[in-house]
Amino acid sequence: MDKKIPNKTKVVVIGGGVVGCSVAYHLAKFGWKDTILLERDQLTSGTTWHAAGLVSQLGPSAAITKIRKYSLDLYKDLEKKVDHSAGLRLNGALSIAQNKERWQELLRQATTAQLYDVDVRVLDKDQIKKDYPIINTDEILGGIFMPGAEAPKLVTKDMIKLMKRGSVIVDVAIDQGGCVETSKPTTHGDPTYIVDDVVHYCVANMPGGVPRTSTLALNNATLPFLVKLANKGYQKALGEDKNFLAGLNVHKGDVTYKAVADVFGHEYVDPNSVV
Repeated sequence: MDKKIPNKTKVVVIGGGVVGCSVAYHLAKFGWKDTILLERDQLTSGTTWHAAGLVSQLGPSAAITKIRKYSLDLYKDLEKKVDHSAGLRLNGALSIAQNKERWQELLRQATTAQLYDVDVRVLDKDQIKKDYPIINTDEILGGIFMPGAEAPKLVTKDMIKLMKRGSVIVDVAIDQGGCVETSKPTTHGDPTYIVDDVVHYCVANMPGGVPRTSTLALNNATLPFLVKLANKGYQKALGEDKNFLAGLNVHKGDVTYKAVADVFGHEYVDPNSVV
């Protein structure tokens, strides 16, 4: 349905991307009611759509870091106010330095970020190697780490509200943060809680409730592969079984698992080419 555009207004915002929407939002927040936003298509369907999800926290200056921190806090606050998930997820990041200039830049960014309560940690090369053994730290001076990397939220708050009363969610990914937006870690002593009439079971280390059974089950599942490796050698064992080969992560310094290569910024090598 076409909406009539007024003949005059105090403010006209052209473009309904992240910048235009932010301007209109903040003007309204500060009491400017005579504001019109014009968008030829759907909101955020232009350049903003191509950059969706890029919410960085660190900046080259204190001003930019402060703005980014404010933006992140705003997205979190809006989710609570409107009771609607924006799909915000903090993935985390590790930035490393291989020369003194880059190292000084990262330290300066970390110091600035900490002033604005951004969770950032300075790591030396030994800590990086401990947390990320796959990284070659021979030429690394240090790095800064921003926590994150939780399991993706596959079930949102809005989806929970659509579920039938008395439904049960068992989030087996809770050890990595959970794949349900309303999940939070529980214990074997107090395993469940209710959100929007939906029962949540989110016990961390669920197999710990039946340790002997779970250990036997894991051994039974993995032992045949170990026997195959021992009897045939890894090259023949992997070469004969494509599914087995798909689990190869690293081979003689080459990263042969694409997800691992992408996360740590290494070149991906097809496992079929090395075995």
